[in-house]
Amino acid sequence: MSAEPTRTMTLNYLLMMGIDITENDKISDERIAKRLLKALDCAQLASKWLSGPQLTPSQMEKWDDSESLNVALRRGNPVDGHRLARPDIEAKFKKPNAPINAFRDLRTSINQLGELWDKGQRVTRFRCEDKLYAITMRMVEVVKIKNKIPMIVLLYRATTPAEPSQDALDHMWKSVEDDPRSYSILASQSEQRILLKLLALNAARIHPAYRVSRELFEEGFGVSFLIPTGPLTMKDRASLNEDTGCVVCGNKTTKRCAGCELVKYCGAICQRKDWRTHKPKCMTLAKVKWHRFTFSPPSEENQAYYMNRYSRADDEDEDTIAAYLTRQEKGVPPPNNRADRPFLIKIQCNLSSILIYDRHRSTEFTMFRNESSDEDFMKLAQATWQENGHLKSYRWAKRISNWTLEICLDVQPPDEPEW
Repeated sequence: MSAEPTRTMTLNYLLMMGIDITENDKISDERIAKRLLKALDCAQLASKWLSGPQLTPSQMEKWDDSESLNVALRRGNPVDGHRLARPDIEAKFKKPNAPINAFRDLRTSINQLGELWDKGQRVTRFRCEDKLYAITMRMVEVVKIKNKIPMIVLLYRATTPAEPSQDALDHMWKSVEDDPRSYSILASQSEQRILLKLLALNAARIHPAYRVSRELFEEGFGVSFLIPTGPLTMKDRASLNEDTGCVVCGNKTTKRCAGCELVKYCGAICQRKDWRTHKPKCMTLAKVKWHRFTFSPPSEENQAYYMNRYSRADDEDEDTIAAYLTRQEKGVPPPNNRADRPFLIKIQCNLSSILIYDRHRSTEFTMFRNESSDEDFMKLAQATWQENGHLKSYRWAKRISNWTLEICLDVQPPDEPEW
């Protein structure tokens, strides 16, 4: 397990979190690495809970052990929360060849740490199946951030085949195997890498004056913490997907192609270099016909549908799902991070509803079939059904207002996009 993930590994981690930067994008390795750290901070709502000076856990309010730490660590929407709370059910229905989602597995493991704490267990080991790569961890204490959010303070150390365990650390391994207060968590190398990234990120937030009582074999262990970690909000996904670098050189972008508004450049020089390659696609989009569709805010009948689709229910200051539902009942539209610029959408259809969303789920609309929507419903359904008998299609769209899209039904993207 190398100290730093490769470019491909980092891109895979970002994709697991809903940030779609491909190998073909010219963005630099340094900017990709920074984006992963920013994504991890978004997952733990760092701007909300970890802003301000470095933390001294010994001066913070202690966690009340009469409250379930496992429950307090759960984050996400109801469907997502059930998946994390019952990993046994998730494993039962998982497809045999489904790719590993290390970020989701990490969140499940953090929840398991809460369950272990509730049971009085303090020592754990994250290990892969071959036991060659592992992270040994002791939970030192649990405190509250801003008198509300649990923070698990811990000591940790990673071991690899290239770094054989010393006698003192062997003693720690033995305690993991023999101590009834200890527990092993099965974790892939991929999950362990992203966990180490998160621990290193949070370690820098602990005040250097903070001291932890250590056993002799813990002298080489780092000090860090974990807090509730959930899926990225749609707003965060849209922001982190916004700039994938100039298509020519990979530098930060400053302008878009005025013809199609899909391709971004660092400046006029790179735009001129790319024109011969980009011109055919650009001219196609510039001449298309746009069809306007108006959607409706979620009604009382389909409220649960919207609640389950929302990427995260704890990103605001509301403390309960009931408060979240109240906000949705007010008809708050999906965030608009593109103004009126064209973007790709996926259209999925069944006999009673049509779901439209972008690659990052930052824009999502649903149309339910009824008397008032039947004509528009059939237009979208026809575009979907005409393609190889599949009930899905890809199109360009533009956001016109909060609940209105213009969609290009007559022209498909030149290539089926990766989704």
